[in-house]
This record gives sequence, C-alpha cells and structure tokens, in this order.
Amino acid sequence: MALSATLGGITTCIILLRPTAFDQFRAWNVGALAGRDLSVLWPILPFVVLGTALAFGLARPLGALVLGDDLGRAMGAHSGRTRALAGLSITLLCGAATAAVGPISFVGLIIPHIVRPFTGADIRWLFVYSTILAPALVLLADVLGRVVVSPAELETGVVTAFVGAPVFLLLAGRRKASRT
Repeated sequence: MALSATLGGITTCIILLRPTAFDQFRAWNVGALAGRDLSVLWPILPFVVLGTALAFGLARPLGALVLGDDLGRAMGAHSGRTRALAGLSITLLCGAATAAVGPISFVGLIIPHIVRPFTGADIRWLFVYSTILAPALVLLADVLGRVVVSPAELETGVVTAFVGAPVFLLLAGRRKASRT
C-alpha cells in the first residue's frame, strides 16, 4: 500500500505540474475520441481484423453452446476450445479499442441487450447488428458530449457511463426479478 500511495503521489504531481500530461491522462483514463485521427487505425487494424474474423468464425459453435454444454457438444461444438478462442477474440477486440481511444465502458453491455430482441437466439445476427450499432452508440455519445456542455467537451467514456450504468442496473434488476 505504501508503494501504491507513493507512486500515486508521483503520478498526481506530474499530472498537476504539466497541463499536457493532465489532458492526456484524462483522455486515457476516461476514453475519448477527441484528438484521434486515422493514424490510430493502422497499428490496431491487424488485431481488429483477426479478432473480428475469429468472432464471426465462432458464431456457430457459440450458438450451440448457448443451449448448454451437453447439447452444444452433441451439436459438434468443443466447449473448452470455443471458450478459449472467444476469450482471445474478446481480448484482441477490446485491447485494440482501448489502445485506440481509451476505456469507453458499457458499449459491449448495452448494445447486445438492445439488439437481442430483434435478432432472437441467432448469435450471427447479434454480431452483425452489434458491429453496426456499437460504433453508432460511441459516435452518438461523442456528439452528445460535445453538444451538451458546449463550448467545453464531455468525454465519450463519461457519456456512455451515464447511459450504461442505468441500463446495467435495469438489466441486473430484471434478472434478479426473474429468479424470484
């Protein structure tokens, strides 16, 4: 704890003494699209392509595993391998997104739950619609963040958190109510 407090103090000192460091820290701590251009895309593109291809390739086995491990295995899905590859896909995609714009939370939670009533149980359609609507949500959050407190700017991650936290609580409450 002493080491953590010391390093936290050093970080705070650097951030307060250098305004550019504070702006960079704030953007990376909250997540923002401001100040990003297409040069951010090239280093992460291989990870996005590989993660997306892996996710779409796993759609059928993941759809089988939704029915349960036993039924999924009966349908030809290898549960351990599918879960490991799904974890790799998630890591590649989330890591690339975070490397590009910082941590923008709740997008992966909100969008699939919004899309599921329209796609049903087919995970392939859930992937397609989520791939389209997740960037739309991030763009909408960025625009709202720029308009709501104009001429200042509210970071994209803050706006998605304001939207995502109530949705998360609503989903958690609905799940808890369905158990009782």
